[in-house]
Amino acid sequence: MKKIKTIIAGTLVASMLFSATACSLGGGKFGPSKLAAYCKGEGAELYTDSDDWEDDLDDLVNKGDYKIIKDGIYVHVKGDDVKEYLKSSSVTNTFYDKAVKDATVYIIGNEKSGDTTVVMAAALTFDNKDDALDFYEDGADGMEDDYKDDKDYSWYNVDFDTFEEGSMQYALFFEEDTDWEDTTVGGIYLQGTTVFFIIGKGDSKKDVNGYVDDICEGLGVAAPSEL
Repeated sequence: MKKIKTIIAGTLVASMLFSATACSLGGGKFGPSKLAAYCKGEGAELYTDSDDWEDDLDDLVNKGDYKIIKDGIYVHVKGDDVKEYLKSSSVTNTFYDKAVKDATVYIIGNEKSGDTTVVMAAALTFDNKDDALDFYEDGADGMEDDYKDDKDYSWYNVDFDTFEEGSMQYALFFEEDTDWEDTTVGGIYLQGTTVFFIIGKGDSKKDVNGYVDDICEGLGVAAPSEL
């Protein structure tokens, strides 16, 4: 079993916290408002205090306290609060951008019989399309680099591809360590000024895809498991 610190700080944060973007209209079908509505509908806990958010995420990373995210936790913040919340924790500060004006971050996971799973989804609306595009491209490039690196190892089952559907573009990533059965999946989606991304990491491919597929279905986007 991998410790939560390795799962989040090592992989989710350091190597694969990339971006994906959505529409206008308060985030459109997969923007901050839609993601927040999904979280509420799933019974996730809404944080309204940045200190509590930071403290609990630190406990998640440093103490492996999975009870915190068993039912899901999220924030939905705008304006100056975006910086306060996203920069408050090592889990989220790697994708903070000063051009973000509206954001929702959702984290859910579990630990069962030694198997651990963590999934993070975030929707970020930017000031303009150029900033959103830059964020998206950096994220997609990061996934492609991971794909190329891991493709060199025979014990990895890895896939990556990019797509365009009308005004939306997105990239999907799938990686499975066939020796240890660790799985990492990610999706990045761009449309207009809003970014949506999702990433999952865990010891069970079934659990990782289960969480990620549910969120992608709720947000109306293709899931990495479709690769």
